[in-house]
Parts: sequence; structure tokens; C-alpha cells
Amino acid sequence: MIQRIQSLYLLFAGLSMTLGIFLIPLFEGTEGPISISDFGLFMMISGVSAGLSLSNIFNFKKRQTQVVLNRLNIIISFVLFGLFLWKNYELNDSALAGLLYGSFMPLVNVVFLVLANRGILKDEMLVRASERFR
Repeated sequence: MIQRIQSLYLLFAGLSMTLGIFLIPLFEGTEGPISISDFGLFMMISGVSAGLSLSNIFNFKKRQTQVVLNRLNIIISFVLFGLFLWKNYELNDSALAGLLYGSFMPLVNVVFLVLANRGILKDEMLVRASERFR
């Protein structure tokens, strides 16, 4: 299960959402850095995304389900990044003025999820090719 490269990508995706979002501040406000703990909705969506990535590691026998759940997680990550941009604009009245590194963790998550999907689809093609020879 962990031997497969896509399992490592899913692990990195889950860790990037968990550690990156909860440990790194999201925005630069007038009183200092603002973390995700100030926004309950952001915490919930980040937790769902991280949980989906980490639980998807154990679906290694159901490759098509993994691909679908990864695509759903990619959509969730883009929605979360859009919410970050919207909240930053609401706080600072400019598009990218106060964004910190934590705001870009959903995009890092998307990169790892795309790499995981590529590995899963490669495995699926390999399995289908080996079934033809039986």
C-alpha cells in the first residue's frame, strides 16, 4: 500500500493540508498574522480535504474510486483556495496583498493529487494490459 508512489503522493497531500494549513498563518492582517483557527468553515473544509487524502490511501484495491475521490478533493482544494482569496480581499481590499504561505497549501495539495491520479491511472493501464494476456 505505501510501496506505491501514488500512496506517497496521497500521504504528502494529506500532510500538506494538515501541517501547512494548521501551522502556517494564512493572511497578514492589521494586528498580525491570521491563522485558520479564526475561521471555522476553513478548518472544516481543510479537515475534509486532508481526511479524504489520507483515507484514500486505503482504497488501493479500488483504483477507479481513488481517481474519483481525488478529483473531488481537487475541486474541494480549488474551492478552499477561492475562499482564501475571497476572505483576503474582504480583509485587505486588494487581491494578493496579505496572502501568506498557508494560503497556497491547497494548490500544493492539488499538485500532489494530480501526481497521485497519474500514478493510479498508470497502474490501472498496467492491470488491464496484464489481463489481456490471460
